[in-house]
Amino acid sequence: MFYLIATVLIVMNLGGSWGVLIALSRHQHHHPSVLSSLLSLATWVVRLIARFTLRDTLEQHFNGPEPLGLRMSAVMTFFFGGLYIQYKLNRINEVKEAIRYQSIAR
Repeated sequence: MFYLIATVLIVMNLGGSWGVLIALSRHQHHHPSVLSSLLSLATWVVRLIARFTLRDTLEQHFNGPEPLGLRMSAVMTFFFGGLYIQYKLNRINEVKEAIRYQSIAR
């Protein structure tokens, strides 16, 4: 849900971003609007909330219904976000494949 809200905020802020690009391409000084700055800040906050919500959901699932002992760093989630989450999802996939192959070999 938070990613959807962040996407809407990004689209709303596109107008301000295009204005900046056009002003810079014409070698003009851009004067940012307060609304554009607030939308950028709101987008950043909502995306950060979405990252940590996804992190908590993954930890709950992979330590509850499918216990794999998943631990995710808050610092890595903050700084690397989607890349770190994708890395962890790939590791989960590798562990699940290894478990599946072990059960077939027995």
